Amino acid sequence: MKERLDICNGKHCRKYAKANKKLAELAEDHIEVKRSRCLKVCKKTPVIVLRHGKKKEVFQKIRDGRSQLALVRYLETGKMSKRLKEHLHAKS
Repeated sequence: MKERLDICNGKHCRKYAKANKKLAELAEDHIEVKRSRCLKVCKKTPVIVLRHGKKKEVFQKIRDGRSQLALVRYLETGKMSKRLKEHLHAKS
């Protein structure tokens, strides 16, 4: 299965539509981006799910530009920065 980035479009995540749209634009050159229904893994914070086949990584609060760029760099290089590790969801 191909890699895919799911951006939650649930009630609470929709409040950050502008930041989510910017992230989708940055990431779409590197990976398939899909808006999805509520993913039921967050606690009222925006959630991004990176799927590698059956494996998935859940990130939360990827709203500011530096965090979004850190995610894009991770997609390009496969190396996760310290900033991005801080956003990694504990249950993923």
